[in-house]
Amino acid sequence: MLAYDEIVVRARMATDGLSPLERAALGVTIIEAIRQANQFALVNQASRICADHGQALCKASMDGLSYLPDPKYPTDAITHEEQSRDAEPPRHSRARAVLAKLREIDEFVDNSIIGDLIGVAALATILIVGLFWGYLQ
Repeated sequence: MLAYDEIVVRARMATDGLSPLERAALGVTIIEAIRQANQFALVNQASRICADHGQALCKASMDGLSYLPDPKYPTDAITHEEQSRDAEPPRHSRARAVLAKLREIDEFVDNSIIGDLIGVAALATILIVGLFWGYLQ
């Protein structure tokens, strides 16, 4: 098996002089050459790397950059069992988790007596403040 650096050198030699479209077509053709059904994890990992690269290019374009620095990707597929369970999740997924929890709480309050009690307490507070306000003037 080739080392990661050797793979990078060979890939750069193979793609010298090719347009971005030709490079993408070459990459897809190479990945499609994997025909063994038991190698699905490798192809899925490659698709995730390509998706991440596409998102990074989009972000760079929106930030006004022309190029990205060279990424360093592992060549081995990583399974869920091999990933550290103690790793901190990305901030965007924590934010999504918080929003999902808030939606869940909102749904619970809306569909329970608690929501009705909060509404009654709010109306009572408004009426009491209004009465005292009118009395004081």
